[in-house]
Amino acid sequence: AAIAVTDSGIGIPQESVESIFEPFYRADPSRSQKIEGSGLGLSIVRQIMEQYGGSVRVEESKETGSTIVLQFKCWDET
Repeated sequence: AAIAVTDSGIGIPQESVESIFEPFYRADPSRSQKIEGSGLGLSIVRQIMEQYGGSVRVEESKETGSTIVLQFKCWDET
């Protein structure tokens, strides 16, 4: 099972795609004062997903937005 979340933001620079899951990471330090938050959200998401056997990844990112995919582990109920 998977969930894809798409926003209409400014996108993520290609060189920052892997780093956005690190705690406190800011892709554009010059804008970090203008953007609210602490930079912990995606690192928490990654930790939770990995704890339960899932994963999170950037599927697409461009200047008109990004798509993040949460891939959940499916357990066999039998």
